[in-house]
Amino acid sequence: MYRRIDNLDEVLAASRGKKIVIFKHSNTCGTSREAKGEVDSFVESHPGVDTYMVVIQEQRSVSNQIAEKLGIPHESPQLLVVEDGKVAAHWSHWEIKKEEMEKVL
Repeated sequence: MYRRIDNLDEVLAASRGKKIVIFKHSNTCGTSREAKGEVDSFVESHPGVDTYMVVIQEQRSVSNQIAEKLGIPHESPQLLVVEDGKVAAHWSHWEIKKEEMEKVL
C-alpha cells in the first residue's frame, strides 16, 4: 500500500535507520504506468517496506521539494530508495524494475 507525502520532512525523518521508497508517478505517461506495475508488484510482495507515491499532476510542489532536498533531478517516473534522509539508490523510466528494487531493499 502506498502512502501519500503531505510533509516531506516527516517522511525523511521516518527513514532513520531503515530504507523507504518514494515513487514519483505521472497519470498521463505510459512509461510511468509500466513502472507503476513494477512498483505495485514489489509492494505486494514486500508489505513491510514503507512506500510513498507522489502523483506529479497532484503534488508537483512535493516532487520539486524531493528533488531539491535530496539532490536528485526530477524525472517521471522516478523511484528513490531513501535511508537516513539520503538517497541510497534511484532509478527512472524503464530502469524501474522489481528485481532491481529487491537487490537494494
